[in-house]
Amino acid sequence: MQQSRLIQVLKSLESRDFRLFEEFVHSDYFNKNEKVRALCSYILQFKPDFESSGLDKERAYECVYGSATYNRFQLNNLLSDLFQLLLFFLSVEQVRPQIDVFQGALIQQLLTRDFDRFAELELGKFEQAIEQQPFRNFTYFHQKYRLHELADRHFLRQAKRSKDPNLQEASDALDRYYWTSKLRIASEMISRNILLNAGYEPHFLDDLLATNSAVVQVPAVKVYRKVVELLLAPTEASVYFELKKELLAHSTLFPPQELQNLYGYALNFCIRQINFGHSAFYGEALDLYQALLERELLIQDGYLSMWTFRNIVTTGIRTGAFEWTEQFIETYQHDLQEQDRANAVQYNRAAYYYARKNYKAALQQLHDVEFTDNFYQIGAKTIQLKIYFELMETEALFALTTAFRKYLSRHRQLSDYHRQSNQHFIKLSLQLYKLRSGKQHWSKSIYQKRFGQLQEQLQELSPVANLDWLREQWAILEGS
Repeated sequence: MQQSRLIQVLKSLESRDFRLFEEFVHSDYFNKNEKVRALCSYILQFKPDFESSGLDKERAYECVYGSATYNRFQLNNLLSDLFQLLLFFLSVEQVRPQIDVFQGALIQQLLTRDFDRFAELELGKFEQAIEQQPFRNFTYFHQKYRLHELADRHFLRQAKRSKDPNLQEASDALDRYYWTSKLRIASEMISRNILLNAGYEPHFLDDLLATNSAVVQVPAVKVYRKVVELLLAPTEASVYFELKKELLAHSTLFPPQELQNLYGYALNFCIRQINFGHSAFYGEALDLYQALLERELLIQDGYLSMWTFRNIVTTGIRTGAFEWTEQFIETYQHDLQEQDRANAVQYNRAAYYYARKNYKAALQQLHDVEFTDNFYQIGAKTIQLKIYFELMETEALFALTTAFRKYLSRHRQLSDYHRQSNQHFIKLSLQLYKLRSGKQHWSKSIYQKRFGQLQEQLQELSPVANLDWLREQWAILEGS
């Protein structure tokens, strides 16, 4: 029974929902079947996890039918009825706060029943509720359209021979709803085409981008228009800065999830620029991360992703914002999921200490925890390799690279890309180390030959993990 669809959906409810659902099932309006009510009360005894062995079909049947002989089909029918009530309850709870659906349906009923005066009062309440909400996104424009459409219907019933402004306002609101929705969906389509080569076709996009209609001055439209322009011109930094300006100016217009998505487009642009070697965009990425943190937009379902945590630490380190990064680790470690916390905190502290050249502290962090994730295992070995390289710890470096190669070979679940890029990193690190340590012992001609060979590999070998660090070490060697 614990694996039934009914129990699986019940597990997703919040604590307040259990009480509301039981009231829903016991309401004569929604359900008059006393046996379904009894079954509901029995099952809800085992909330919220529904894992108790006491939750059993035969006991449920006994609770509903008393001493009657157990009938599996009879009980399954009741369970099916209760499941349908649960789905109905979820739909009601979803619709209830949507004023354009709930209030709009009420006004439509009043107009249909010729209660024009009552409809006028409800139209006033509808407008007040719309304007009191803080956001001015596509949902708001749809609500405005619905309001003015109903207000125009109400006006027509008065048989007045005069102009009704609601018709124009309904048209304007519909334009704004269409533009924000069309550009929002087009943004997602283009983004997925970039990531997945999905082949989506956002029709009429050229017309939308070319127009100088007054609707393009609507803040939400301006923001999404810049997102589309950025996705279509992924190397145009000027468009990114225009989008950033619009986001900072109009962030209060969007609900949290939508605002997070908008910032995500800007952040992805920065990441692409960084991957192209434009390291100045680390600073831009940090600005965006700080804005997201300030608005509490990175906490999902109560937790901060360990990958987002890592990306923020890396960005802070690369910009030299060490004090801020250290404070971030201390403050936000408590927002990581418990099963991820030890790995994420120890690894990122090690990365921080390595960046500050506190190698002893970095190595201590890596020794204090047994990493359970492949990324952290590889990341920890990478930090150790860099430290042994920079400290000229030859034996430790060679022992580590041997263990590192075995790890990459043994863990077949790693993608070919990650395995190969790290193998190339190890290979080039060792060659660079041997070149550095052998400089004093080789003839000038041999050194220059090996120097040139390694330079070619750095330029041609692909993929290579930690290429920036290798180039930094190369530059140090070249200048020595």
